[in-house]
Order: sequence, then C-alpha cells, then structure tokens
Amino acid sequence: MKWTEYVIRCIFVVVSLCSYNHRVNTLDNGLLRQPPMGWLTWQRFRCVTDCQEDPDTCISENLIRTQAQLLVQGGYLAAGYEYIIIDDCWLSTARAPNGSLQPDSKRFPSGIRALADYVHSLGLKLGIYEDYGTETCGGYPGSLGHLEQDAKTFADWTVDYLKLDGCYADIKDFDTGYPAMEHALNATGFPIAFSCSWPAYQEFSKMKPNYTAIAQTCNLWRNWDDIDDSWESVYTILQWFGDNQDRLSPFHGPGHWNDPDMIVVGNYGLSPGQSRAQMALWSIMAAPLILSVDLRTITIAQTCNLWRHWDDIDDSWESVYTILQWFGDNQDRLSPFHGPGHWNDPDMIVVGNYGLSPGQSRAQMALWSIMAAPLILSVDLRTISSWARDIILNKNLIAINQDPLGAMGRRILQLNDHVEIWSKPLLDDRVAFVALYPEPYGTPIHLSVNLTDLGLIRYQDYNFFESFYGSFLGKYHYTDKYNFTINPSGDVHAFYVESATPRKRFHKNLQKI
Repeated sequence: MKWTEYVIRCIFVVVSLCSYNHRVNTLDNGLLRQPPMGWLTWQRFRCVTDCQEDPDTCISENLIRTQAQLLVQGGYLAAGYEYIIIDDCWLSTARAPNGSLQPDSKRFPSGIRALADYVHSLGLKLGIYEDYGTETCGGYPGSLGHLEQDAKTFADWTVDYLKLDGCYADIKDFDTGYPAMEHALNATGFPIAFSCSWPAYQEFSKMKPNYTAIAQTCNLWRNWDDIDDSWESVYTILQWFGDNQDRLSPFHGPGHWNDPDMIVVGNYGLSPGQSRAQMALWSIMAAPLILSVDLRTITIAQTCNLWRHWDDIDDSWESVYTILQWFGDNQDRLSPFHGPGHWNDPDMIVVGNYGLSPGQSRAQMALWSIMAAPLILSVDLRTISSWARDIILNKNLIAINQDPLGAMGRRILQLNDHVEIWSKPLLDDRVAFVALYPEPYGTPIHLSVNLTDLGLIRYQDYNFFESFYGSFLGKYHYTDKYNFTINPSGDVHAFYVESATPRKRFHKNLQKI
C-alpha cells in the first residue's frame, strides 16, 4: 500500500526509563517470543516479474534460493536472521481449477513446497505474502472468500510465516477478517507466525484499531507507513512511533510486536551513520529486524505473531520518521499488546537500499531495535555495502531488540526542538537509549542531559556504554549530567547503562569492549 508522505517535524526528545507492564490478553501460539529477524523481498526487489529482462532481480525461486544461501554463508543466520520472506508478486494471476493458490509457474517452476524444503534444509524458515482482500496490492489473487483453503495450502507447503496485507478490502471488515484467518491458520495444526497489516490501514484512515483484539490475533503488526530507502523515511517512522509510544507499548512484548518496518541498511539511501542509527534504534525499540538488501553484493564485515498498524514504509527517511512519529503518538494504546509472541509492526527495515544515508540507516536500525519491533529486512543482499551489513548485523543492537523482556521503547521528553531520546528497559535493570537528531541540515551539536531526566534514579552510580561497539563511556552519579555530541540529518547517539555495582550478571549478548 502507498500513503501520503508527511513533513518531518524536527524535535528534541529525551526518553526516561520506562517500565514494561504486560496487562492485556494476547495471542499465545508459542511463536515469536522474541522480535522476528529475517529478510524480505519487497523494499529491494518490489514487484519485478520479467525474468528475461531482469533475471537477477525478478521475484523467482532462483532469487530466493540465492538469497537463502547468502543468509547462511554471510553469517546472517548465525546472527539470528532466520526468516526469508517472499513478498507480493509471487503468485500466478489466477487460482488453480480447484480454487487453490498457485505460484507463477515460470518463475517458481518447482513450486513453493519444494522451495520451502530447500529453505528448511539450510536451517532457515520460509515466509510468504498474501492479502485479505480480493486482490493483493500488486493485483494477484487475494484470500477473501478462500481463507480456510489458503491457510491449508500454506500449511501443506510448510510455510512458517504469513504476512497478510489489506489491499482491495473494506477495512471495516478487518476486525472479523484477520481473526478468521488466524483461526484458519490454527486449524491446520501447523505453526505459522502471523504478521498483520490490520491496524496500519485503520490508523491511516483515522479509525481506532482494537489493539486488544489485534494482540489476541497476530504475532506482529505493521502500525504505520511503509519504509523507504531514505533517512527521511526512517526518521518519519521513528517520529511516529515516538509520538504514539504510550498507546503502542502496552501491546508490545514476547509473541506480539509493533513493527516499524524493514531494516534498509546496506542499500543506497542511508549513510553509514544513518544505517547505524536505524539498526540501533530498531534494536532499542525491540522492533523486528527484517532486512531487504541484496546479499550478493554486500561484503563480509566483522562487526500475526506480528501486525502492521500504519503506513507502508518507503525507502526514504521521511517515510521512516513518519512511521516512528506515529508510533510515538500512539504508544500508550499500542504497548499493552506488545510482547513475546505478539508484536506491533512498524514495517520493514530499509537499510541498505537507496533512500537512507548511513546515519539515517543507523537511526532506523537503532530505533526499530529499541521499539522491540520486528526486524524484517528488504534489501538486495547481493549488492549491500559493507557498512550497511555491519549495521544490520550489529550484535549489540540485535541484543537490545531481542532482549527477553520484550519491552517496547518509548519517547517521553522533548527539548530544544532538535534531538529526541528514546529509552527501552532491558533485563537486569539495564536501560538502552537512542538520541536522534532528525534535522536535515546544520552542524553537530553538543548536549548535556541530567541523569534524572533519563529516569536514572534507582541506583547511586551508573556505567555508560556506547551501543554500537560496546565502548565504555564513563561512570556517572545519578545527580550528574551526561554530555555527548550528535550529528544532524538523522544520525544517532546510542548508549546503554547499568548499575555501577550490579547484583546480576551482565547480559551475555551485549558486548563490553
């Protein structure tokens, strides 16, 4: 789906320590107890179907097999990126004579079951796209009138993950339609994680989504705009999430995740700093980490269990920031339904495509992580750059995103109309922060923030660590101020803190250097 673009509001926000309180009944199908991580075709490859003209980029079994191999060979699977998801345009233009879905026979000659078997043989899981309406957004057969039949087909194919869009449907029917698909999936007896676009269409149409029902139906959900490969898109999504965090965070946690959309690190639109920002912020948001980058060209570096709420993410910073803003505005009503096995979904990670600078890419990844959002990439993994790959494989950001609490990060304070700070509570009384400077112009600025404004009042002294590399930043008393410098145009300063005299072990996945 495509949505109207939004003008970026440049704001300074300081996020204080927030406590996660899971207080709603949510889907409990045992899936996605941590934000999902994987790779998705859409942002990088869209709906390319002419395999004679574009044999290397058309949506086909050859593309999926190649990217699956690279997920394993490039270290992505070892880092946690386990899902490979075919988005729109894989279908034949017509159903089979018996009414069943069927893939395009020229582009998927072996069929989806054989492709799933191959993906599973590599240790990966296969995801697939459909639409609740009469047609998919790309014009292929939708599931309306065939929910039970399609659910059985997906189970017969051993598909592990279903992304269900909402084009060509009456959004007033979503409150019954998406639960009907969830019931149909459960009736198959085969475990299929369920990603919903349900709230995204309703949010954009000014309807009030029933997040209680969404969290009882979906494992993750897209809340707002599609991400683009641009810092403007990443930051817009981030801003929306910050503006809506109070209504989003109650629904965010293990098994149920808000999704700010894909990681676009490694494509063309983000600078290295912006790519670091996306990875850091997506991680601190506990967002799904779903890549959309060509793994064939990225160089090796060393470094609805969900539901969509809002607009499709585009490959631009404006799109990313608009989605983020929406999540911030709605966080209070979204967060009760967010947590292990059921996640708000702000849409894909677009790091690594064309629209985000490296700094903006850093921002999307960092903020999707702090939101505990699904990290679903959509980038050509063949051409992704080394700096973008570093961002989406960053161990600390992924650890923040995958933290067992599953708490949804929040934006709670605004200062100086320039910089926002997002915060996410972690296991063992640790806290992750991301400071974001969305201004598209200007020079680096030096900031001073009271620890009490960050909510750091539980202990006398705190150790500060930089999130991307784990570097020690210093020891601070709770009455001190923390000073840092941040670059403009969507870059971030990401850090996490722990008590200087911790009584519990340091989280094994966060690296101290």
